[in-house]
Amino acid sequence: MTIRSLSIALVLIMLSFVSVLGGCDAEATDVRETDKAFDKALDSQSGAQAVTFLSKDSIARLDRMMALARTAKKAEVQALSFTDRLDVLQARMLFKAKELKTADGRLYFTRLVGSGWQGSTSDCTRVSISVNGEKSRATITYRIPRGKETFQGIWVKENGEWKSDVAAESDVGDRDAAERAKEIGMNMDQYLMYRLEEGSGGEAIPPTIWDPPR
Repeated sequence: MTIRSLSIALVLIMLSFVSVLGGCDAEATDVRETDKAFDKALDSQSGAQAVTFLSKDSIARLDRMMALARTAKKAEVQALSFTDRLDVLQARMLFKAKELKTADGRLYFTRLVGSGWQGSTSDCTRVSISVNGEKSRATITYRIPRGKETFQGIWVKENGEWKSDVAAESDVGDRDAAERAKEIGMNMDQYLMYRLEEGSGGEAIPPTIWDPPR
């Protein structure tokens, strides 16, 4: 290979590498902008807008939680993970018995946001955004305000659009809840009640919430 041919080959390789990086940067920018739009919908308590950012798996998981909210008795609810218990009990607080019979996951999330129970990450610092090689999955690492702790949000691409994969974050949510409960000196049941009271603005949580509404 001549020096000229070698130079051309190196230039082509560099251009190809830049192109790949540019594509990743573009995807990361798209994820960042979608994340900001999701936060805007959450902060404005626009449930109808916020629910459009959820992935199909996230909606399917919320549908399962609504089914449990309608039928699960105390022992079954207590056996669930922390995140699942929280959703089931929040659904029972947000809907009257008659409404709960037909409410699905989309309506639950819409009402959760509209009631101000669903927080956003707008006050968190975005530490990094990574996109996988297939450009179908992205991870945002957030740092909490005035702290060093970080957590991750998962995004997946569906029909060309980035969607928040809350379902994939459930395990992380359980771990974060356990750490937070330990920090403030509560067991998980106490912390669950704390979260419910916090979301409801201090409203007393009736013991009947553990069983299906009548």
